[in-house]
Amino acid sequence: MKSKINLRHLLMLSLACVFLVAKAEERKQQKFIGYINDMKSFEADYQQEVIGRKGAVISTNKGRLMFKSPGLFRWQSQDNSLTINDGQFLWQFDPDLEQVIKTDISKSEQGSSIIAIINNTKLMGQYYNIELNKKSYHSSKYCLTDKLDPKNKIWLSFNSEKLTKIEYYDSLQNLCSIKFSSIKYNKEISSKWFAFIPDPSLDIIEQ
Repeated sequence: MKSKINLRHLLMLSLACVFLVAKAEERKQQKFIGYINDMKSFEADYQQEVIGRKGAVISTNKGRLMFKSPGLFRWQSQDNSLTINDGQFLWQFDPDLEQVIKTDISKSEQGSSIIAIINNTKLMGQYYNIELNKKSYHSSKYCLTDKLDPKNKIWLSFNSEKLTKIEYYDSLQNLCSIKFSSIKYNKEISSKWFAFIPDPSLDIIEQ
């Protein structure tokens, strides 16, 4: 069974990508934001598991993620489904349905707030509380809490100062865990990877 990532969580994950250089426990919020400003790109393989309330894995997915400041990202799954944020629109391509959902980010309340944060990190503290959740010798875990809806949280785990996992609960209260490997930081990524030109045969739904 393949796992789908909905729009809300994709936008949360786009924000999460901006936090890729969080470091030691003494980093306070402003210090944390300073490292975000140094983040230019991130590229990695990912493996996703959705874990039900009883602890059983109910779905899995894997693929490749690319992120480029300020807020461009590309999620491509093994089933060839594709999600791209080109800075103006969010494109969600479903090969099974031969369908593309095109969302104008500037007209989306959720998208607008996150894009504003990505483009101006000084606003970050206005939207999210950032706390160090766990710390050991080589690893650390941060919790981001939505100030408008504290039930919405996202956890970022780091090992040797590199992001290794993102976790959050979906609308059904299943735990979504996304692990990263083959990570590349601040390597040049061509802008062509963040362009989406839909095939004329596809059904396009605009939001």
